Amino acid sequence: MKRILFAALFACGLMIASSCKKDEPVKEKTYYDYVMEDYASLALRYPEAKNRFVEARFVLNKPISEAGADELKAESVQTICYAWLEGASRIFTLTRDFTTGETQMDYYSVDTPWVGDKQVPESEMKSLGISLEQALRNAKNDPEAAGSDGLNSAYVTLRKPLWPAWENPQYVIGGSAGRDKHIFVDSKTGAVSALEMPAESGSTAGYLVNDYGQLLSMYWADQILGFQLDIGRHMVEVQYELNAPANSRPAGELFAKNVIYLFYVPAEGAITSDYIVRGMRDLVHGSINDLTTEAEVTTTPWTGGKVIGPDAIDEVMSVDDALYAMKMSGVTDADTPYVTLCWPTDPALEHPQYAFQGDKTRTVYIDAVTGDVMLKP
Repeated sequence: MKRILFAALFACGLMIASSCKKDEPVKEKTYYDYVMEDYASLALRYPEAKNRFVEARFVLNKPISEAGADELKAESVQTICYAWLEGASRIFTLTRDFTTGETQMDYYSVDTPWVGDKQVPESEMKSLGISLEQALRNAKNDPEAAGSDGLNSAYVTLRKPLWPAWENPQYVIGGSAGRDKHIFVDSKTGAVSALEMPAESGSTAGYLVNDYGQLLSMYWADQILGFQLDIGRHMVEVQYELNAPANSRPAGELFAKNVIYLFYVPAEGAITSDYIVRGMRDLVHGSINDLTTEAEVTTTPWTGGKVIGPDAIDEVMSVDDALYAMKMSGVTDADTPYVTLCWPTDPALEHPQYAFQGDKTRTVYIDAVTGDVMLKP
């Protein structure tokens, strides 16, 4: 009888345990879980990628400042591993589209070292406890971050920057170099940091912002033409000349020698003629005050692309960053010393582009906000 009772109790216990297991909530997969999964796939396919994770680049469905944390979703993520082997960079990437579920794995080699990030070993990756979802909630709930311009971006990169020095990898919220605050969320502790890191005054990004304002003042407040000409909403190109063709030297040996800011101002109101305005600067020998300008009447309408407005100007990366993005991509470096910041009319291009129009090579577009690299058809 005792045996029968024990068997019945044992069976009941099994049923209760089974029932409890069924009632346990299934842990929802986080975006960081996908990063770990994609890293594992890269390490399995390419053994050199193991313990060499450097970045996971997320693209969100909308800017962080414009939505609640629960509304923010990742549209895609690119997981990147990097190894410097035999005098060359080996880049391993896995790109995941969360909308379609498709993934694409790539590998290529370039002669430029990876800069700006520390490699994160697998053991450290496994110790991180903060998901992208939690990082976004923390950033939204932090008064200093939420009250700043640092969340005006739909781009987040998980990485361990060389500077500022961090004990743990950070979720770095993207945005313009010239914004007031740069937002970091610690991927292990969840701590939010809002730092001031304005663009260096001598960088091409810093000059672009400063020179744009100075030229606007010269033609509006100072009336150097004898009347007020509003050029502020009419910048169409920024033309840089490098010290050598882009394909002739490593990224660290290339720099912009000079720049021309180009504006096309159509006739409007009391202004009865169309104007072409240029601002010129020597970026090597000139000082911050050595900005020259000229203006002329034109009868030829501008057809070269869209206007690069004030908001876009504040968002773009420097020429140095664009060069580095091209060097670290799998494309052939363009054989030209000329780089043009422009906004082609192609509706697929959401941001201004750095265009490297090659002579015997294909033209390369670098997205001036995201750094994405694209070959022109």
